[in-house]
Amino acid sequence: GVFNRIIDTEEELKVVVNSPTVIDIDEYQVFDYIEKLPIKYLNYIWTPTDIPNNIELQSIEILETDFTVSIACKYFDQEKKQFVDAIKKTFRDKIGITDRMYDGFESYANEQYGSIEVEYFIKVNEDYTEYVALFMHRNSIYTLAGNCDFETIEDIVRENIANNNLWLL
Repeated sequence: GVFNRIIDTEEELKVVVNSPTVIDIDEYQVFDYIEKLPIKYLNYIWTPTDIPNNIELQSIEILETDFTVSIACKYFDQEKKQFVDAIKKTFRDKIGITDRMYDGFESYANEQYGSIEVEYFIKVNEDYTEYVALFMHRNSIYTLAGNCDFETIEDIVRENIANNNLWLL
């Protein structure tokens, strides 16, 4: 949408956009250590297990609106230029309509792990291939994106679902 109003102070970041649904961003914060994360967000974060050891947590981004809390854990390996982003978007109520399109990505595979269906997408760039895994559980949407090989992305998703590492609210 088109920006109508932006308020950016030390206390808050608020953006109101001109779109069919107005989104008010109540809070946007970035942390470099999980220990700095406010306690009120601990039930909203997803820190997947089985991420390769060389890929380290670089930042945690929190975006809170009236309807959702989204937390992105961004992992990066400087030497190999590999990244993994683990995002959990939790809806305060039931999941309504959500846009799950990824610009430039194509459908790659669908897998069923227990009761959870996972959609995988692929995007081939000039210097790397990127994969996105997307699934829903209860009132949250989980996204795992990265430029690791597909088997690594799939293993992370499969293991976290199998071990119930999804932080249930």
